[in-house]
Amino acid sequence: MAAEASSPLDAVKSYVRRHMIPVAIILIVGLIVTPSIIYYELSYNSVNGTHPELVTGYRQISFGTATFYITIHVWSWAGSLDTQVTSPAFALTVDNLPFGTQVVTSGSFQPNNYVSYTLTFQSSNGGVAQTVGASNSDYLVLQMSADVSAGWYHELITRSDSATWTFSA
Repeated sequence: MAAEASSPLDAVKSYVRRHMIPVAIILIVGLIVTPSIIYYELSYNSVNGTHPELVTGYRQISFGTATFYITIHVWSWAGSLDTQVTSPAFALTVDNLPFGTQVVTSGSFQPNNYVSYTLTFQSSNGGVAQTVGASNSDYLVLQMSADVSAGWYHELITRSDSATWTFSA
């Protein structure tokens, strides 16, 4: 009788039977480790992509006082997971002049979304108010420091956004 040709499937079956334990270990590691690494990377990227964005605002200048009312969105360009921002502290400088720091309520946002904050920064320094009020255009720098977490990863981050805004009065 002629020997039957073996198929590639028979070769795989034979290999698996001869190497049962290593094949099982490779499958288990592949099914557990790979998703864990991917989830960790999604967590890491969601946290490290988080930043503040200056959205809208207006200013009020009166004798000896300058006040900025600003809306900020905090979001992640790599947001793949729900992200929590714990006790964010926002510091504002306008034309390189300090306007103080505010620590606000913690918030969270889902992927492709943001958490919004409306803040008021005020300087009662007459020189600061006069300098800022002398121009209709101001260079704003907003810095955020917060403990940010997503999935298995969290980190204390510091990020900033800047813009030059022109005001009508």
